[in-house]
Amino acid sequence: MQVGATAVPEFTVTPRPAGQPATLIVACDGLWDVLSNDEAAAITRRTDCTDAAEELVFAAVERESGDNITAVVATLPAV
Repeated sequence: MQVGATAVPEFTVTPRPAGQPATLIVACDGLWDVLSNDEAAAITRRTDCTDAAEELVFAAVERESGDNITAVVATLPAV
């Protein structure tokens, strides 16, 4: 008998323009169930990483996500 949950991660690969930093959002389904990729990206553009992660979680709570909510936002340096 197998106990527990498994998940198939959803991810995209997006080419980065040379010389420009990028933002990485890692979040659980409690966030993605109520926010689109575009909505989450818009939030991260407004502020720094720490505040953006907090704002993403608050946005999911405001939209009454029924799941746990975790978000990490990081800026990737230009390459």
